[in-house]
Amino acid sequence: MKYELARTWAPGLRVDGWFTDPPPVAVPNTPRALVEELLSVVGASLDDLLAQSYSIFHYRLDHQGRFPETMQPEGYTLRELFLGSVDAEGKLSTLYETPKGTNVELWTMFLRVLDRTTRAKLANYVSSNMAVNEFGEVGSAAMRQALTLRDGEVNAAFPMSGTRLIQAFPLSEFSSNLTREVGRHSGMF
Repeated sequence: MKYELARTWAPGLRVDGWFTDPPPVAVPNTPRALVEELLSVVGASLDDLLAQSYSIFHYRLDHQGRFPETMQPEGYTLRELFLGSVDAEGKLSTLYETPKGTNVELWTMFLRVLDRTTRAKLANYVSSNMAVNEFGEVGSAAMRQALTLRDGEVNAAFPMSGTRLIQAFPLSEFSSNLTREVGRHSGMF
């Protein structure tokens, strides 16, 4: 298959807009690539882009194609959606990239769980000693940061001591194909 990205913009959700020229050479297919593309088009600062840009696309995926009532739907900023922040050097840091020293497959599974299940149960796992054992200190801290970006805080009612991630969230619940997708329903396309 061959893909081409057409960039457009419009002043509202259900209003005709305009094409932006020239089209990029490649289609941005990761959170980092999309943010970098948006930075080149919009001209905003990285922090402003993460905090004040919303993904109507992901909102529509999660709500059976319906448009939101507002241009700023709660929970759909690029910061929340892409688990993004600005690092000490002023560059994009996204938790969709595996933290150093963390097992890639486990991190991918964590991201799938984060996008697809109730996060109360995940907070119980992240607050357990098993999260540190399986993901290490850096990975465990990144998990807490991801939950904080999505929910504002990590509230664990009953930490799951001694329960591995794959036991708490069996892979069969999500499929046997372990891929990284942003959002619950992004695998539809």
